[in-house]
Amino acid sequence: MNINKLEIQRIDPPIELMDAMNQQKIAQQRKRAQILEAEGLKEAAIRKAEGVQQQQILEADGEASAIERIA
Repeated sequence: MNINKLEIQRIDPPIELMDAMNQQKIAQQRKRAQILEAEGLKEAAIRKAEGVQQQQILEADGEASAIERIA
């Protein structure tokens, strides 16, 4: 008698292993969420700084135009 095929239908790993795998998955998801949040905050800070810079440029241009008109 020869065995040509063997099929494993179900494997039940120990509960401790399943718990460890689930904890690792949760930790990875939290890490990714924290990275995305940090990237969003960084982008918001950059855009805000750029907006402030643009506002200062426009105010300075306005003041320069006013001084030229007076002179």
